[in-house]
Amino acid sequence: MNGSHKPVLLTGILLFLVEIAILCWMKFYTISHTAAWVATGLLIPILVIFSTFAALFYLKLVSHKSEVYEDGLKELQLLKDQVEEFGINRPHQGSNTSSPASSGRAGGVIQVV
Repeated sequence: MNGSHKPVLLTGILLFLVEIAILCWMKFYTISHTAAWVATGLLIPILVIFSTFAALFYLKLVSHKSEVYEDGLKELQLLKDQVEEFGINRPHQGSNTSSPASSGRAGGVIQVV
């Protein structure tokens, strides 16, 4: 899932819980006011628990994503250092003066660097 979908998903779940509270209120209001308040009151701890879980999960997700990006940056820095070291300490292998065309051979040479 893309990061931009998270607020929409969270909002959707919170709206669903609000809808459940409204439906409980409508269903139990005709029976008794106390039953409607109790049914609505039972959803409050569920909402608090869900919000806490969502916040902790999001923080853990952001922390993990940050670590992954940090590892990627370290790997890129290591590769950059290796390329710089290779370019400075070793002569360029592509400076060969003989080519397949000048030597009379047909076909090409594939050089892997």
